Amino acid sequence: MEDFGKVYNPKGAASIVINVKTGEILAMASYPSYEPKDFLRRDFTRKMERI
Repeated sequence: MEDFGKVYNPKGAASIVINVKTGEILAMASYPSYEPKDFLRRDFTRKMERI
């Protein structure tokens, strides 16, 4: 995802890697990244607008 960002300069991106045989989610990534604890803070709404 970092290489993708350097080439295309997106505002944001997300990717999910799934095992096609089982449907198991193997990995997930998002850009820009975020801290899950931020959802507990008062500025939650402002941060969600950025994601």
